[in-house]
Amino acid sequence: KLERILREHELVADVAVVGRADPVHTEEVVACIVLKNPSMDHTGVAVQLKAYCRQHLAPYEVPSKIEILDKIPKSPLGKVLKKELRVAPKPTPAVQVAPAAQLMPAMKEVA
Repeated sequence: KLERILREHELVADVAVVGRADPVHTEEVVACIVLKNPSMDHTGVAVQLKAYCRQHLAPYEVPSKIEILDKIPKSPLGKVLKKELRVAPKPTPAVQVAPAAQLMPAMKEVA
């Protein structure tokens, strides 16, 4: 369902959703996104996509992370290689959006 919702967004060219090991919550949901226009601001797009998910999904269905990638790894037959996506990506191609709860203390310090 999450992949379908994200695929409907006008900025998304391709998407894959995986579960990735998390030391606190056992596993976290990560949406790996390829943009139609790769030159867009990745941080802004990730925030926009997370808000879009909140509008169309139940709170527990919203991914904990959205990562912007250059391409989704696929087999020669075109099948998504989710095993490769489950491994934490290199810092360069991905953007992660912090949950709002983590941003709030920083916002209070600025004010």
